[in-house]
Formats: sequence, structure tokens, C-alpha cells
Amino acid sequence: MRSAAKLGIVFGLVMGGLAVADDAVVKAQYEKALALFKERATAGKIDEAIAIVEPAAAQAQDTELKYDVILLHSRCLYWKGMHTQGDKAKQAIHDAGYKVAETARKLDLDYAEAYYFSAVQLIRWGEATGIAAALGKKKEIVALLEGTIDRNTKNGDPGEGFEGWGAHRAFGRLYFKLPGFAGGDLGKSLIHLDKAFSNAKHFAINVNFYAESLAANKEKPKALQILDELLASDPQTLNPDRIPETLDELEATRKLKAEIGG
Repeated sequence: MRSAAKLGIVFGLVMGGLAVADDAVVKAQYEKALALFKERATAGKIDEAIAIVEPAAAQAQDTELKYDVILLHSRCLYWKGMHTQGDKAKQAIHDAGYKVAETARKLDLDYAEAYYFSAVQLIRWGEATGIAAALGKKKEIVALLEGTIDRNTKNGDPGEGFEGWGAHRAFGRLYFKLPGFAGGDLGKSLIHLDKAFSNAKHFAINVNFYAESLAANKEKPKALQILDELLASDPQTLNPDRIPETLDELEATRKLKAEIGG
């Protein structure tokens, strides 16, 4: 009996040591994938990052570390989906990104980031799938965005401000894109987008979405003014963490300005 107990203690210590060692490896893999994600605009880098984080998430023992790895996986899939051609391919990638983010939510850490990435992946999935499918997910998207706003991020910041007031940006765009019978409302769109724009002008996408809603509300001069201000900014310094996204979004800014008539 004593030998068996002693063996159990030794086994537990060994297994504990392996868990610690596994997490050390996972942490190193996470940092490697994060470095690759920072080079996401370079061909092949995002796929390299995905190939690392997918197995790393399964190996992680510590829940907080697992959360970080899973979220990076979802973030990588979001970028990949946004830079993939063809609606069916986009559907598949954003659906995968949504399911990955949902596994982070199921860890029950109750942080805002997982709610946010579940919502935006679902929104992008809906854009690729079609209005009928998107309408079927509206309640879930709204609940996820509200969940983002109601929670703090992992580092203790209000979820409302996460990703450039991203939940308000998403709400604003949702109200702008939905038909009236399904809850579309330009007034509500402008309220949310004004909040995102006012608090995070360094997110070019906030400027673009706000300008488009302003133009739809017959506020063309204001829309063109904020687009011109954005185009006068240096994309390398406007938002150093989002240079690849900013460069993409500035292309959309130029197109939007031409469409509005500036």
C-alpha cells in the first residue's frame, strides 16, 4: 500500500513536471506564431502561424494560456478569411474562426475578447453566405456584441473599447446593412459609429463606416471631410499595430470617397 501511494505521488510529480514543460513549449510556440502574425501581410506567414497555434491550443494545460493561443488562432483565421477570394472559401474560414472563438468562450474565463471574435467571425460568415443566413444569426450576433461590451478584456480593460470600440463599430455596421424589416436603422447606426469614430479615429475602418452612414444620412460634406483627414494621415504611424489593415482600409477609403462624389 505504501509503495503504491509513493508511486502515485512520484507519478503525480512527474506528470506535473510534464504539464509545466508542455506549457513552456506552448508559450514559445505562441510567441513564434504571434511574431508570424505580425508579418501577416507577407504571403504564407498567416498559414505558418495557423499551423503552429492549432496544435498548441490542444497541448496547453494552463487555461489562461490556452485562451491566448485560441484567440490568436481565431484572429489568424479572420485575417485569412478577409484575404481569401470566393464566398464559399470565405464562409468556411470564418465559420472555422467562429468555432475556434467559441472554444475560447467555453473556457468560462468570461473575458470580452472571445465574445468579440465570435461575433465578428459570424458577421463575416454572414456576409459571405447571404442575407437570409445572416438574418438567422442576428440574435446571436447581437448577444455576442452586448456580451463584449458588458465584460472586461483579459488585461482588465473595458470590452467596449476592445479593437477600436469594435463592438460599437460592428453594431453600427449591422444597423446600416440590415433591411428595415429586419431591424436596420440608420439613426442607430450613426449613434454606434459616432462612438467608435470619436474614441478610435486611428482605426481607419471606423472612419470609413461612419462616413458611409453619414453620406446615407445626407451629410456628404462631413463624410468627405473625415475621409480627407484620414487620407492625409501616415498609415505607418496612424495605428502601428494595424498597418496591414490600415493599408487595406485606405484603399476602401479612396473608393468610398469616389462613390460619395468627392
